[in-house]
Amino acid sequence: MHIDLEKKHIVRRASVAILMSVFLLPVLVHADIVTCDGPDCSFKDLMSTFGSLITTIVTVGVAAVAIVMSWAGFKYLTAGGDMGKVSEAHKVFSTALKGFIFMIAAYLIVQLLFSTLGVDSAFNKFDKLR
Repeated sequence: MHIDLEKKHIVRRASVAILMSVFLLPVLVHADIVTCDGPDCSFKDLMSTFGSLITTIVTVGVAAVAIVMSWAGFKYLTAGGDMGKVSEAHKVFSTALKGFIFMIAAYLIVQLLFSTLGVDSAFNKFDKLR
């Protein structure tokens, strides 16, 4: 009985990982992470590449949080008054919210560090439009 439950959790986590990779892979492919084209790359190019990588990670993270919060909402709506399922949905929602807050805080700390180093445009993808 206990082994079947473990297998069920493993299958569930693997299927979530596969679904997230299928839906989020196009974001990673078209992320335009590397900003330097030749051998004459400067420190600003390196920091810009790092900023693009961080921005891509945050974009994927926001999508993942949206999926997890939707799942928590689905679990809450289908709980049918069962307090155990409602508390499980609340736990999933609060964990996703904590992860989102941690991710945004890390993003803002890295952005502050970059602006201190003088690479303040590394996070702005819209600089190319000017």
